Amino acid sequence: MLNKRNYILFLLLASISSCKPPTRSFKYEQNVNLYFFKKMETILKAKIDSVKVYRAVLEDVLVERDNVTEYKQINTESKQAMVDFQVDNNYAHLFLMQIFTTPFVGRPCIFFSTSYSADSSCTHLGPAYMGLINLDHINVIKELAIKQSNKYYLKSWKNKKMDFITFNKFPQKDDHISKVKIKQIILQDPNKFGGIKPTLYTITDIFKDKNALAFTYLETIKKGTNESKKKQ
Repeated sequence: MLNKRNYILFLLLASISSCKPPTRSFKYEQNVNLYFFKKMETILKAKIDSVKVYRAVLEDVLVERDNVTEYKQINTESKQAMVDFQVDNNYAHLFLMQIFTTPFVGRPCIFFSTSYSADSSCTHLGPAYMGLINLDHINVIKELAIKQSNKYYLKSWKNKKMDFITFNKFPQKDDHISKVKIKQIILQDPNKFGGIKPTLYTITDIFKDKNALAFTYLETIKKGTNESKKKQ
């Protein structure tokens, strides 16, 4: 049975929406541009002008517990002690992407995750969610499908009820310094007796690390920027 820490990893690091084996051709620097979000305009009923991207990088590292080493996936922003030993790192990228539109339709955002092997091959793609930013929390309303024709794109799939609660208010549009740190996740799943039974996961309690889900500003995507985007 999954413990709470592993369940959150299971949820956030793409295990509920797996790739077709063995790998996917997805590369962020090549595939995430305004086209990637184009079909979201139908849901938002507005034109997407730009997308502000935050990223969390989680890497497999060795840690010590009770004189025994174990592999653990840790945010590169973490202050946790690690074993000073080089390993072939699998890693994951988690993204929070704030969408700016014309006309203004609130503060929509996308959560999106990818996982990679040590040779940078994509091993998992998704899950992806759409939500609305409201001060210190993100109200998730949609789970999105990740599709590919000639290019990758997001498409509306099914309703989803979940909240990401942050430590502080979400940064303003021109703030490229402040980090976004998620402190709680609330899942609102139907139970067998009917109705919704919210389940609360507090990140610091589960991971013993307030930086476990810390996101740092990466870039702002707008028309004309994807052609010159450098490899991240």
